[in-house]
Amino acid sequence: MCNLAAAGLIVQGVGVVANTIGASQQQKAYANYQQVQSKAALNNYIQQTKQLNLRDSQEQEANAEERQQIHIENMQAKATAQASAASSGIEGITIDNLFAGYDRASAVSDYTHARNLEMLGLEYNNQLDSYRINALSSIYSMQPYTGVSAGTTLLSGIGGMMSSYAQTKETHSRLDYFNSRSAGYRRGF
Repeated sequence: MCNLAAAGLIVQGVGVVANTIGASQQQKAYANYQQVQSKAALNNYIQQTKQLNLRDSQEQEANAEERQQIHIENMQAKATAQASAASSGIEGITIDNLFAGYDRASAVSDYTHARNLEMLGLEYNNQLDSYRINALSSIYSMQPYTGVSAGTTLLSGIGGMMSSYAQTKETHSRLDYFNSRSAGYRRGF
C-alpha cells in the first residue's frame, strides 16, 4: 500500500515538473511571437514612412518643375512682348504695366505652389502620425502572457502531492485501526 502511495506521489511529481516545463516553453513561445509581431509592425511602419517620403519628394520635384516651366513661359512672354513693343515703337508705362502683370502672375503662381506644398506637408505629417499610431497600437495591443507560471504550477503540484500524501497517511491510519480492531474481534471469537 505504501508503495502505491509513493508511486502516486512520484507520478504527481513528474506531472508537476512536466507542467512547469510546458508552462515555461509556452511563455517563451508567446514572448517570441510578440517579438516577431512587434518587429513586423515596426517594419510595416518603416516601409509606409519610406513610401510616404518618396511620394513627398516626387510631389516636390513635380512642383519645382511646374514652377520652373511657368517661370520660363513668363520670361518668354515678356521677351515676346518686349520685342513686339520695340518693333511697334511702344515704350514706357504700357510696357512696364505689361511686365508688372507678368510678375504678378508669376508671384501668384509661386504663392499657390508654396501653399500647395505646405498643405501636402501637413497631409504627409498627418499620414505619418496615422502610420505611427497604427504601429504602436499593433505593438501595445498584444496582451502579456497570462498562462500559468512555472512557480504557480510548481506550488500547485506540491500542494497536490502533500494532499495525496496526507490522504494516503489517513488511509493507512484507518486501515491500521480497522486491522487492529478486526484482529481483536477475530481473537475474541
